[in-house]
Amino acid sequence: MRRILLSIPLILVFFASSVQAFDAGPKIENLQISPSSWSNLSITADVKPAFLASGSGVPVRETVQIVTLSGDIIYEGSAHKSIELPDHLLGDREQLTVNFCAIQGNAKNCISKVIFASPKVAIIEAKIEYPFNNDVTKGRFELETKVFRTSFDDQSQVERIKNHGPLQARIVIQGADRKPFHVPVTTTKGIFDLKYRDEAKEFLQNQMNAIYDSETVEFNTSVTGLVSNIPFTTSEFKENALASITTQKTEMPAAQAARIIPIPQEFITPNVVEPKPREVVSIASEVNPKPKNVEKKPVKNNSETIVKSEAKLSDTKLAQKALGQIVKMVTSDPTRSAKVNVISSNQNGAKKTLKLSVSFIDKWTDAKMEVKGVLSVKTNGENASFTITSTNEEVKLMNELGDIKLKKNQSWASL
Repeated sequence: MRRILLSIPLILVFFASSVQAFDAGPKIENLQISPSSWSNLSITADVKPAFLASGSGVPVRETVQIVTLSGDIIYEGSAHKSIELPDHLLGDREQLTVNFCAIQGNAKNCISKVIFASPKVAIIEAKIEYPFNNDVTKGRFELETKVFRTSFDDQSQVERIKNHGPLQARIVIQGADRKPFHVPVTTTKGIFDLKYRDEAKEFLQNQMNAIYDSETVEFNTSVTGLVSNIPFTTSEFKENALASITTQKTEMPAAQAARIIPIPQEFITPNVVEPKPREVVSIASEVNPKPKNVEKKPVKNNSETIVKSEAKLSDTKLAQKALGQIVKMVTSDPTRSAKVNVISSNQNGAKKTLKLSVSFIDKWTDAKMEVKGVLSVKTNGENASFTITSTNEEVKLMNELGDIKLKKNQSWASL
């Protein structure tokens, strides 16, 4: 009798272990992934509840997680609804792993399947001005990126994706030494400056040496890189040619422009000029102004003699007084070499209307900024206003990029 009692616990332990091995969790069969478009899909599966799970009697919960090859989770949630995918941000045929899990109490079972994003191709159309304004330290660029994918309904056609992912591009410059120099850019337009880049010192020195040795230097520019993690292909891509998608090349430049830049003679043989005594003048049109005799008419008032006259300022003085205020209409950053020229002048009584041209150098970017406009002011400098009528390309571009906040109109009680 004693031997039989000792066997009962052993039988119970064996029975419990066998149940746990048999009942590992809900069973998943026939996992189906059904896309209705490149950006939408639904997932179904046959799920059988566990026989004796630790959460017996608890309903089964089904979840889905979709993960990229780099480990980014692009969807996580319920399996019982239409799932939206950010296909426009994914790469060409980017691999995705769908993890389907069934959970019942503390028991969990999962199954995985691999799917792929849509086939895509990226092209870029570039306008590159290098050297910019004959300055080898600067370049201006405008890039238009386009991403196409195979049409979901008709895979012999393609469609353009308007809102695609980030740009990672490099402007490649080949100068006199024919060695490529890479300028990384992440925006679609702007001005790059090589002057303060340590990695550009050797490149710039080689170009300057070539400029001194020759009257012309040829520069070739191209663009390579990625958009939405898709390598650029040529701009000869045809929207109805599926073959262009399957035969894209990763290192083919998308835009190329050869520019032969004439170098002014003074850059080739610099003129040595002896320093001259510095003259301080207010404006170019008033170099060495002739003194004017001003007749003062005394008027007796009580016992004192008062000079009765209203201060009238010349066009040049009014323009010079307005210069600082006009510069502040363009930028609040430090500037240098500010100049103003009077283009024309018109007076009606005590009111003057001056057409002005203002130029200065931005201290941070060394860009030459120019604006033209109309100054309306009293002859004594009061009740002044300035309206900007035109600007140069640097001002337009920096205003579009948000580097400056251009004010088209401004008024002042006095200059």
